[in-house]
Amino acid sequence: MHVLVQVIERLVCMDTGRVIADGDPAGVMRDARVIDAYLGGAAA
Repeated sequence: MHVLVQVIERLVCMDTGRVIADGDPAGVMRDARVIDAYLGGAAA
């Protein structure tokens, strides 16, 4: 993932078929909804 965010300008994350975050990679990766969906609530 770290290599990927160095070369992309936009990241879109989905959860259960719905977009939960869209934008610059650093901002999307800090989004609480993304953290909860991909790492689980305990990781937040």
